[in-house]
Order: sequence, then structure tokens, then C-alpha cells
Amino acid sequence: MWGDSAVYIADRLSLLTKNGFQALVLVALVLALFLDLKLAFWVAMGIPVSVLGAIAVSGTTWVDYSLNDVTTFGFIIALGILVDDAVVVGESVFEQRSFDKNPITATETGVARVSVATVFGVLTTIAAFFPLLVLDSPLGKVLAQFSGVVIFALLFSMLESKFILPAHLARIDIDTPPRWLAARLWKTVQQAAQAALYFLRDRCYVPLLLVTVRYRYAALILFVSVATLTLGLTMKGKVKSVFFPEIPGQIISVILEMDRSASVELTRANVERIRDVGEAVSESLQQQYGLDSGPVRSVFEAINSAESAEIYAELTPVMERPDIGVQQVVQRWRRR
Repeated sequence: MWGDSAVYIADRLSLLTKNGFQALVLVALVLALFLDLKLAFWVAMGIPVSVLGAIAVSGTTWVDYSLNDVTTFGFIIALGILVDDAVVVGESVFEQRSFDKNPITATETGVARVSVATVFGVLTTIAAFFPLLVLDSPLGKVLAQFSGVVIFALLFSMLESKFILPAHLARIDIDTPPRWLAARLWKTVQQAAQAALYFLRDRCYVPLLLVTVRYRYAALILFVSVATLTLGLTMKGKVKSVFFPEIPGQIISVILEMDRSASVELTRANVERIRDVGEAVSESLQQQYGLDSGPVRSVFEAINSAESAEIYAELTPVMERPDIGVQQVVQRWRRR
């Protein structure tokens, strides 16, 4: 089988699952460290709700997005910004409940305090991805799926943080002292983390903020100078930037161009020679690293004319060749 993309999609889905799990753990851990464990759990639940909601909408007939390399990459990017509004809502509710002991009214007040800011925060992020939906080009059609899944995930995250999350936060009990030993020990850790946070706020951030406000023009000149320096270094090429970086893929392509006077037989002989060298490189790498099979899974040849031909080598999945990169195969193939 040539060009089996199921393996690569499975790798992306595995990466999406791993990143999603790590995001859940990190969000829950940080919030539980400074706020409340149960509150952290419900805030973290916004990640799977948002992703599953976006997948459900993407599969409908009026959207018709498939789960491919582009959409899974969009979900991976969206994981980093999904729960921003939920974190703000959860922190606001937690702070308000320390003043108002009525959980219903405290939750309503806490959500209302930050609702406008969080909604516009999500909308501005959506506005940044929306132009990719209206690009009228072949590349635009590909990027539309990327931005589409990100926008759907952000919309579901906003809806979850405004309508589902407050209902859960209003029902949790954060005022009762912990009874279990583990809970009391975690309370001690929370108090130490909060004390460190207050120390940084009072001893570092507030004095620096006061100095910045007092000498605001000097601070403005400093930031403008740093921005100008960064822009100048980028324009002069001192800071490298590539809009679409060349990421090594799973397929090595060889373009063969012959002289106009070359015959088809000579072109075919050169194609076979390049193929044989590639297979020899694969066998040598297999023996060197003790693999069950060579890194080159299959080779596809296309002779366009007597003057040009193309050779494509499909590599095995990364997990089957953990110590062999694409560039290593290419370099060894070239040297031969």
C-alpha cells in the first residue's frame, strides 16, 4: 500500500490526546494550588467539552470537516487557549465567594464581573483566525479547516464557561474545612503557594509598577526602543524568520532531470540506480540500528518523459525508527 495516511493521522491523534491530557493536568494542578481542588476540576473539564463540541460540529453536513492532519493540528493549537476564559471565570467566582456566603448570588456576581472581558477576549482571538476562512486560494481552502476547528473550539469554550461552568461552581462547597489528612496537607501547600504569590506581588510587582507609572515616559521610550531593536534585527536577517518552515515529512522526493538528448532507456536506468541506492541505504540503516525492517517502506517511480522522472520513498512511522531521522536518510542517500 502506498501513501497510507492512517499511521500519520494516528500519530497526530496520539499527540492531541497526550497534549490534551497534559493540559488537563496542568490546569487542574495550577488552579488547585492557588484556588480550590474542586473548582480546578470543573475548570479543567472545559477542555474535553470544547474539543468534543468542535468535533461534533465539524462532522455535520453543513461544515463537513474531516479529521485530518490540518484539523488535528488546529485542535493541538487550540488546546493552549481553550480554558483562558474558564480560568478567569473560576478565579472571579472563587474570590467573590470569599465575600458572599450565598453560593448562587456569589457565582452570578463573579461571572457578571468578568463576562464582558472574557467574551471580547474570545471574540478577538476568533477575529485573528477568521481571515484564514476567506482566503480565495488552494492554500486558503486548506487553512480554512485549521482556523475553522479553532473557532468552533473557542466558541464552545466560551459557551461552557458562561452557562455550564457557573452551574457547577455554584454547587461546590469551598467553605467547609477539610477533614481528610491528605486534604489538610494540601491546604498547607496551598497556603505556602499563596504566600509566595503574595510576596511576589507586594515586594516585586507592585514596586516595579509604581516606578513604571512614576517614570512613564522613560518606560514608554524603553519599550519602543526594544520593539524597534527587535524589528531592526528581524529586517536585517539577524533574527531568522520563516512563515512556512520546511518540516521534514514522511516521504522523500527525488526529482531527476536529464539532458534533452537523453533516451528513455537512459532515464529508466538512472531511476533504477537511484532506487537501488535508496534500498541499499535502507538495508544498511536497518543493520546498523538493529531494526525489524528498513526505514524505507516503499519506493514509487514516475517517468514523465525522457527528460524528467520522479522517485518517491515512503518512510516507516517514527515509532518504528526512533533513532533515524528523515535528514539522516536523505544525507546518506546523497553521499552514495
